[in-house]
Amino acid sequence: MINVGIIHNSNSLVYDSVNKEKLEIVSFCISPECLSYHEIFDSAFSSPARYVMEIFRRLNQNGIASNGTFVFNPLLELSSMQIEQVLAILIKEGTENAPCVIADSLNLPLGYYLPLTIKPSEAHFLMLLSTVNASLDQELLSNFFFSQVSVLKLNFFAIDKVGNNFSHNEMLWSIYECLARRALLVLNDIMPVHASCIYPATKCEIDTLQKRYLRDCLKFVAVMPYHAGDVLFYCIAAKHTPSHISSVVVNSRYSNIVNDLLPGFVTTDVDLIPPYRDGTGDLESEEDHFLKIVPLLSPFNLYFFLRPSRNYNRTNLHLIDHFAFALGQSFQKPDDLVTKIKSTPRVYTQGSTTPIKILLHFDAGWEIKIYPKSYQQKIITGLLRKGVEITVLGTEERDFGHYRSVSFKNLEQLKDLLCNHHLLVGSDSFPCHFATHVLGLPTICLFGPTKPANSDALSSSYYKALENALSCCPCCGFKKCPKNGQNSCKNFVLPKQLQKEIVTMLSTIYGNDCFTRKY
Repeated sequence: MINVGIIHNSNSLVYDSVNKEKLEIVSFCISPECLSYHEIFDSAFSSPARYVMEIFRRLNQNGIASNGTFVFNPLLELSSMQIEQVLAILIKEGTENAPCVIADSLNLPLGYYLPLTIKPSEAHFLMLLSTVNASLDQELLSNFFFSQVSVLKLNFFAIDKVGNNFSHNEMLWSIYECLARRALLVLNDIMPVHASCIYPATKCEIDTLQKRYLRDCLKFVAVMPYHAGDVLFYCIAAKHTPSHISSVVVNSRYSNIVNDLLPGFVTTDVDLIPPYRDGTGDLESEEDHFLKIVPLLSPFNLYFFLRPSRNYNRTNLHLIDHFAFALGQSFQKPDDLVTKIKSTPRVYTQGSTTPIKILLHFDAGWEIKIYPKSYQQKIITGLLRKGVEITVLGTEERDFGHYRSVSFKNLEQLKDLLCNHHLLVGSDSFPCHFATHVLGLPTICLFGPTKPANSDALSSSYYKALENALSCCPCCGFKKCPKNGQNSCKNFVLPKQLQKEIVTMLSTIYGNDCFTRKY
């Protein structure tokens, strides 16, 4: 019996032309909301190969007796006829003792047969498959699992069957292939040509033992050298996720975040201008940015790319959990999520020796995420009338007479600012998430074109996410609203409602007289 795993929206597949007694087919789906054995986490940072690993691991988690496992390529949504052809050749060839790749006429992998000799503890090596080049994956499987691997080709094209919310993106595919080729080069470099007979075993056995030892000594490194918020959520996920990935490639501007949250964690800093955000940076695709990083990577490590292969906006799952799944965590019920089990930071509150101090941060990753300028002035004016001391965190140092604006310089400066204020009111961006998830400072987070579910915290008397819950959110707007063409987002709450929430939170934490109390 061969266990077959496939990403398919039906739990029962028809395969009349093959022997049903030889196959046990299990259908899975990549779910943006639900989690179960059959519903796999929809992670924006996971490649198709990460889902090959996950399906293999699930099919083997219960120790069910079988002659091996076959995993259909999660990148593809094959037709029923194509599925039958794949299963027919799988049975016909009888590939019980050695891995094999079944491919289409253009060398696109349709699926992978993985025999019993490959153990669940070795599943993480499957993350390095390209899933777009069958010949390359044949070599990888051979080098990772020390076996002859065949490629069986079928006479049809599957390039038009790319689906399961993966896009046919040749630039992204080139990254999968690039990292798979690098892994193959590393394996070829470390494997000995000959083995000395120093143990009472056959030469073949010694070779395999030595190769397995050398393979297992290789370091897995995540490539995630982008923006501060991504680094923050990655670090929180890594802190609470047992993983074979023990190091990260990070932009040098944000390596201090890793050092602060994951002391002792190994980082590789790349000194490149990040892709365009906040009105600055290089206006380039993340795939083009990756190609600049490749020459800076060590030739001795195995790398896994942790930038969007999928669209996180379609999910109601937190980005921390998106990263945790990509790092190897397997979620089969909601209570397993990192955001459900991680300890929340102790709430940080100020004493009552100074006037109420509020730190405002309106900037965000792109224009449409910024709280509207007219709203900013109204909320500042309203808070000043209540005797609040206002500091605005932004891109400039300026004294406006009634309040001051300070530039965002570094993490230490941000921590000092946060710890000297009673409350942070900020946009969906790094300062807000750092205050909430790390420091525990009372925080109100303003959401516009992005939805809270992907990056907020548990609602409490110390944290609140505010939005108008418009049906058009989340959108893909960058500079202007896709719906009305305006430069601001209507999903932001009005200043009047924001001020009410600020007063409510501060009164709850510091007392109803906190605005009138004489210090």
